[in-house]
Formats: sequence, C-alpha cells, structure tokens
Amino acid sequence: LGGGVLTLAFAMRLSGLGLGLFLLLVLGTVAFLGMDVMMRGAVELGADNTAGLLAKCVGGWSGPVMDFLLVIYGNGSAIAYFIFLGDFLPSVAHDVVQLAGMAPLQVTPQELRARCILASLVAIVPMSIPRRLSALRFASPVALVAILFTAMTVLWKCPELMATNLGMPGFGQIQWFNLDWSFFQAFSVLLFAYNCHLNVVPVTAEFTDPSDARIEKVCLRVALVQVVFYALIAAGGYLSFLALTDQNILQGYSTSTAVLLCRAGLSCTILVGIPTNNLPTVQSLQGLVLSLVPGRRSPPRG
Repeated sequence: LGGGVLTLAFAMRLSGLGLGLFLLLVLGTVAFLGMDVMMRGAVELGADNTAGLLAKCVGGWSGPVMDFLLVIYGNGSAIAYFIFLGDFLPSVAHDVVQLAGMAPLQVTPQELRARCILASLVAIVPMSIPRRLSALRFASPVALVAILFTAMTVLWKCPELMATNLGMPGFGQIQWFNLDWSFFQAFSVLLFAYNCHLNVVPVTAEFTDPSDARIEKVCLRVALVQVVFYALIAAGGYLSFLALTDQNILQGYSTSTAVLLCRAGLSCTILVGIPTNNLPTVQSLQGLVLSLVPGRRSPPRG
C-alpha cells in the first residue's frame, strides 16, 4: 500500500471502468497466488530471502541474478517513492498555510520540493537502521489507516462531483470498455499497485508459526484489503472526474481539511514504505557483492 494508489482512477480512465475493475480483480487474484506460493516455498525450502528461494528452486547461478534484479527494482522503487514525496509534501505545506490563513511561502516550487525531500530523511534514516522488518510493525498500520481515510474521502465527494461533471464538456460520459494502446499503461499501473512481493520471503522468515493455514489467511487478507480499497478509490475517483481524471486523483479536489489529511497520511505511508523496501534491497546488494568478490564465497542463501 502506498502513494501509487492515487493513480488507480487514472487507470480506469485509460481502460474504462468495467475493464479496469475486471483487471483489478484478476491482478489481485494473481497477487494472492504469488504471495501464497512464495511463502509456502520459503517455509518448505528454508529460504529467508527471495534470491535464496530462487537458487534452491532453479540453481545456485540464479541467486546472484535475482539479487541484481532486486537491487535495480528496490532502488527504482525508492526513486518513485521520493518522487511521490516531492509531490505530496509541498502540497501538504501549501494546504496548511492556506487553511491556517498564513502568508504564502516565499520559496520557489523547486526549492520547496528539494527541502521537503531532504527533510523526509529525518524520518526515513532512523527507520532504515533496524535489520529486521518486525521493527517497523508499529509504524506499518499507518498505510491501512491512510488508504481507508482516502477511500472514505473519495466516496464522500463522488456523488456531488459526478452529478456536476457527468455529461459536461470535457468530462464526457462514463466509459466502460476502452481497448487501445492505453491498455498497456493501465495494466502496468494496476500491476504495480499490487507489487509488494519484495518483502514476502523476509516476512515469512519472521513468522513464529508459518503453517499453511496461517500463510493462506495472511495472503488472503492482504489481497482482499487491497482489492476492496483499490476498487473503491479507483471507481470513486474516476466517476468524480471522468475523462479529466488526473494521474494524481487528489489534484482534482479543492483545498480542504479532508484532502490535507489524505495527503499527510499517504506521505506517512511512503515514509514507512521506503525503509520497508530498503531492508531486502540492502540484503540483495550484500549477496550480490559477496558473489562477485573473487576468492570469497557468499554465505549460504536462505
């Protein structure tokens, strides 16, 4: 769960509401099956990281390859998260100033964006120090709270905006099925929304009772929460703005306390998401470096 959820309504605009919700359900099922298989495999084979799991399934050569891919993906995710923070935090600052009736900030947008990103390190760096994901278990629920409040805000504003915008010039009518080249962009947006598999194996390694029943229950709950809230935000956001749905759905709303809280909550979600992804990324980098050092064997994976 993270800031990428705000692009789901834009995906509905690209694919049509009916096709988009169908893809959301299908990809949610795929995510559930993927997490379930990876967790069961990690327990069965005694792996504590994704590269180690693949190496035990395919062969030792595949471990460094997977480590390399995970390092690339982990750093790419961090860059994407910082881009989201660069969008959210300045908006939060401007909203606070406007709602409080204060004088406008006397800084350029570029300078404010840079300062906000640098300031975020105050929270990110300390949370990146622990070596186990369980250290973040008390901060992680902020994502669920933020997504829940965002879904409630989008649904609350949807009826009025839909009644105002439906059929108006530029907004158009509800599109249920669009099959063109935009399908691939919509598919990638929806797929990325479920892409939480980087931490699946490390989380499994920290289970106290990794039974098949518990694994299935955890995977099913995660998938259901994602499908339900993603569908609510995607449908509510698209029906509010139709053909003018922005890539960041919150950009379409006027300044209000509710929208400010959504931005602040999702910013906190991303602040937790970066260190959550950092741990497996650093582990993969360590495994990759050890596998490339001449004359030095990497420690057993998994």
